[in-house]
Amino acid sequence: VTQTAGTNDTTIATTAFVQTSALGYGQTWQDFTGVKVQNTNYTNSTGRPIMVAATVTFNTGTYMYWQVGGVYVIGTGTHAGTEVDSITTIVPAGATYQLVLSGGTWGGGNVTWVELR
Repeated sequence: VTQTAGTNDTTIATTAFVQTSALGYGQTWQDFTGVKVQNTNYTNSTGRPIMVAATVTFNTGTYMYWQVGGVYVIGTGTHAGTEVDSITTIVPAGATYQLVLSGGTWGGGNVTWVELR
């Protein structure tokens, strides 16, 4: 391949940056179960977006949601009985995030927390 100096340098550099900073590129799922806890703010200090996922066993009257940068992002409805629910969201680089468990009671520590980072 022949390239004239300077014509594609920006395109090549931009493509390399997008690939290496894209969600999922070079990232792996990591288990934070028992390390991170609900209703506590964390900061994504990886310099890249991450995906966070939680699965929780609920009892009556409980619900959960992800809060990112102080904004309600995604959540569940209120549970009428013992149920298992999962929610996932993306956290931008530098943003705070927390898994909020609220209302009623929940299944006593049955929280699974994983992050793609």
